[in-house]
Amino acid sequence: RLDPIWNHPQYIDYVALDRTLGKVCRPDTDVILEILLQRPPRWWFDEHVDDAADLGGRVYDAPVCDLDPAWRTYAAKLLRLVLARVREGRYPGRIIGCHVLLGAGFNERPWAERENHDVYIAVFRQWLATQYATDEALREAWQSETVTLQSATPQPIKRWPRGSIGLLIHPQANRAGIDSMRFYNRSWADTHLFLAAEIKKATQGRYLTGIVDGPLLLMTNRWDNTYDPAAAAILPILESAHVDYLEIPASLLLTSHGDDISGAELLLSEMARRHGKYFWVRLVKPTPSILRRAFVATLTESCGLHVVTDRSLETPVAELKTWVAIQDKARVLPRGRQRELAIVIDPEIGLNLAPDRTVAVLTGQPPGIRSSGFDNAEVRDVPPSRRSQSASLPFYLTEAPRTAWSRSGVPWQAVFIDDFDPDRYRTIVFYHILQLTDARRKIMDACKSDERTVVWQWADAIIGDNTISSKDQREMIGIDVRLKPGGWPLRLQPSELMANIVPLGYRFPSDFCGIRGYGNHRAAAVVINPMFVVDDADAQILARHESGEGAIAMKILPEWNSIYSASPVLDPVLLRAAARQSGAHVYLDTDDILFVNDSFIAICTMRDGVRTLNLPESQPLYEVFRDQSLAASESHNIDVKDRRTYLFYRGTKDAWMAAAVFALHPVHVES
Repeated sequence: RLDPIWNHPQYIDYVALDRTLGKVCRPDTDVILEILLQRPPRWWFDEHVDDAADLGGRVYDAPVCDLDPAWRTYAAKLLRLVLARVREGRYPGRIIGCHVLLGAGFNERPWAERENHDVYIAVFRQWLATQYATDEALREAWQSETVTLQSATPQPIKRWPRGSIGLLIHPQANRAGIDSMRFYNRSWADTHLFLAAEIKKATQGRYLTGIVDGPLLLMTNRWDNTYDPAAAAILPILESAHVDYLEIPASLLLTSHGDDISGAELLLSEMARRHGKYFWVRLVKPTPSILRRAFVATLTESCGLHVVTDRSLETPVAELKTWVAIQDKARVLPRGRQRELAIVIDPEIGLNLAPDRTVAVLTGQPPGIRSSGFDNAEVRDVPPSRRSQSASLPFYLTEAPRTAWSRSGVPWQAVFIDDFDPDRYRTIVFYHILQLTDARRKIMDACKSDERTVVWQWADAIIGDNTISSKDQREMIGIDVRLKPGGWPLRLQPSELMANIVPLGYRFPSDFCGIRGYGNHRAAAVVINPMFVVDDADAQILARHESGEGAIAMKILPEWNSIYSASPVLDPVLLRAAARQSGAHVYLDTDDILFVNDSFIAICTMRDGVRTLNLPESQPLYEVFRDQSLAASESHNIDVKDRRTYLFYRGTKDAWMAAAVFALHPVHVES
């Protein structure tokens, strides 16, 4: 923690630095430095802020911007001085990496005054010039008669203008707000990349460098959950040669229903692997149950785990070291992951969701009249009595569906659509791929073969190049759907056909494919808008709206199977039905959390009872945590307890004990 006690440009508190290094640099320990770089010291403000003298003791009220060349020069010099001192220390060979945290909430958000800083506005205008080149192009995009590349300033996202339908916004509309938020996130990522590059330069490439929190949090359910163009920040980080590792706190994804680590984190893990980066999650003083769930997820997904503990009885260090040994063994075992279920994501989903819960609803119009590119619909303001009572409605359209993935009973993998290879999977879910481009049409059409099952959620494919059109949607999904005018709550009932598909004795949740159980007791009143109805005589209805109209349907087509859901939330049992239709293997028929790779099967239970674990072939299992062996079989009946974690090695106990112990420890325990 580098407090602003640097009294002049050539002085730093090396005594405090040496004391800290002496505590952590032990002969048997590899160390990654985490430097908390706070606001600059007093002398910096005196040199670089014109009115700093007038602020007196309130010098820290002066604005700071990470894009300011003066700030970057200061930060780079500070890093060079600190890292040079580290190399002179007693254990310089123990330091293997370094990353930087900035003040104001660590890396989560930049300083509040950042967007109003003169340097920020100047760089923003330079960025706009690279995007639009001419004033005329900018005026057309921003729908303004007066804006120029020399006068533009960052614009807040207000209510969406024409081009918005319910919760949907056409990505060409409100371009000023979209550009402003894209630059905000991309520029914050650029600052972290600048710091990583400076560490590489100062250490001549010897240190690993990383990004912690910061732009990576755009993939989580933090802040207002309304506009997170993650690709603008994340993809440049993943593609940077200066970044070796990524870390994100697992605690930010904890949910009330026990699915502690899924969705955003494992998507980032997969993207990190594809770009050759290390990835790990951080847990701070976790309870044993949470720690085990996070551990088995990181073990099976080949992530790292960073545990911060106070050596309390809640998280005994001896048990943590046992898990280090487990992961050491896992490093020399097969770690391939046969993924049969793909969750395909548009990282810019936030571009297509309106941030205002009072946005317009859709109402019917006489035939022949079209508005905003939507069939037989017009835009009207929603009356106060019909507005959502939820604090952040788009949260339910982005976060709630993720909780079903790891409870599907099928090995799954999340992937960005532009990196997607359909040939690797039997079952494919398009997770709100709202906007169609020519390239995406080709990817989606490539899925329609080899008897695959493709699942479409809510408003998939509804936004085209120039329209918001349900016609585009119907053509892509192969099932006829029509708009259900107005905003409606998600209250679906499974059909008799759906009841016949599930295993005998399965009990549907009271909120099937709904959002009532996802962290907000008022969620049942949330109005989803637009809403759709299946209107296809050849489709098999799996669930209905309260009105009796079709809401979820399956259609068997000549070369593929299509399932459409009017709900943005897919119940795990629906994912299992889709997997069976395509011939994918289902390991569990219950809603417990499942993680699978070539060497392990991990189950995190939701209640007491007997679980039937179905394997692709006859195989013995060894439960590592409880030292229990199961004889070879294709089906294992396992007696489990509520909210416990079970880790099965896919082999005998003797084979597990014979696995070599690798020397490196990917699990880090910090106290």
